[in-house]
Amino acid sequence: MFGPELPDDVIAKFEAEVGNPEWVTSSDVVPIGKFARDLTRQHHLDVSDAPEEFFKLCLDMGLSLSIAESVMRSVRQVR
Repeated sequence: MFGPELPDDVIAKFEAEVGNPEWVTSSDVVPIGKFARDLTRQHHLDVSDAPEEFFKLCLDMGLSLSIAESVMRSVRQVR
């Protein structure tokens, strides 16, 4: 509805890493989640907000609900 509240460069980098969402499979979840965690650390994103924002971004990109949830869980691991 309102989209993810992430910096534009984070969104662009994540979209570039994911590529065409139609080609993303369950085997891509771990590397995509790791990349999202790395972006969270590199850009000093708020660790309490970042998981939900990446979840929204995944859905906005057209990724499946299960992949979006996996990415969200992965970003939650950032300390």
